[in-house]
Amino acid sequence: MKDLKVCVATSRQWKGMEVAAELWSKIKKESPDPKFILLFATIDYKDEFKEILHRLASEFSNAQLVGGSVAGFINQDGCFTRGVTALAVDYPNMDVAVGVGRNTKRNPEKAGSECARQIKEGLKSSKLKNSFLFSFISGLEIPKMPGAGSSVIKSGIMTKLVKGGMGVSQFLMQKSVGREEDVLDQITKELPDFGMIHGSTIDNVKVGKNYQFCGKEVLTNAAVCLGIRTNMNFDSGFGNGAKPDTKFNITEISKNNQIVSRINGQPAPREFSRLLKKPEDLLFDEKRFIKIFPYFPCGMYQGDRLLLRAFGLVMSDSMLTMSRMHKGDIFTVSITGKNMIECVKETLSPMKKPEFGFATECAIRLMTLGSYIDKVRDNMKAFFKEKPFLVIYVSGEALKKPNHEYFYMNESFAVTTFRR
Repeated sequence: MKDLKVCVATSRQWKGMEVAAELWSKIKKESPDPKFILLFATIDYKDEFKEILHRLASEFSNAQLVGGSVAGFINQDGCFTRGVTALAVDYPNMDVAVGVGRNTKRNPEKAGSECARQIKEGLKSSKLKNSFLFSFISGLEIPKMPGAGSSVIKSGIMTKLVKGGMGVSQFLMQKSVGREEDVLDQITKELPDFGMIHGSTIDNVKVGKNYQFCGKEVLTNAAVCLGIRTNMNFDSGFGNGAKPDTKFNITEISKNNQIVSRINGQPAPREFSRLLKKPEDLLFDEKRFIKIFPYFPCGMYQGDRLLLRAFGLVMSDSMLTMSRMHKGDIFTVSITGKNMIECVKETLSPMKKPEFGFATECAIRLMTLGSYIDKVRDNMKAFFKEKPFLVIYVSGEALKKPNHEYFYMNESFAVTTFRR
């Protein structure tokens, strides 16, 4: 595709103006007048976000620029937990539009509807038949509470306050679980013929403040989507490397399907510890829980696909999941570092030869694999060869094929490749 120009650029300069200058130089060389730029930065650059966005949006005034904060990223240049990266694409047979929805935790349905409306209004071409959406939505943010840890709440009184006040916290403070699925429900309902890849923005594998980018704006609690219509084809897939083990039953769960109170009729922390054959005290040890919780997600089936769900907060009698679960059969799962790495190769292997690729991968995998994350890059390089690719580390990932339901995941690898 001689008229397709793609560039993935990296900068690890510290000052915003130097970051923007380096990215501009690299993009200008490979993709001089891009239709869109996906931009991602680690939280280290929080004070530089505005400067970076302003300079890049000004220099590439014809490009739609979207993105957000991530825990890290992988591309042909390497594996990074500090830095800024951009994916720039120029292709004449492509129509591009941006949608923004605000207050995602307060009113996710409205945010999703507004985002979809702007995409539909912005994409004018009827000749280009393939539709695709890049989605970036504010993720989990746990408010700081006196006497409570960020991952563990031992007090029964504090637990009642948290469970009872979650709705208030979401509405007034826009803190707590991200409600990305509520946003995506609306977006995919209104844009059913679009394929999609999604990443929930995050900081450095914590649950503090996360940010979304659109043009020159730095946003919080927002959904930012880039919609394209093109004659390019795309392939999508996901994997996690997990296998189901012991089946159990969620017998009591909150209306938002994220606070699990009872498992097999017993208090959730006690029963989950028994299923894992681990002491219950382990779940209530803040330092140890943060280290071990990536290894003990749950699995549930959507159709024939096993989707993982991670517990992000343990309370005295309940457990908070990072995304929606359901009543009924759930599984403990077994997962190894080797399988986490191999699932990347397995996901990519059925796909046709790409021109470029974009992936969203759970930040928990980054935290779990540590230095072995370079093996993920090895698998990406073996598949893409000299072609550009970008993997970002997020707090939740989703994937959708046109006219199909979407899959929302934790602790997984999701990828879309674009080809002739």
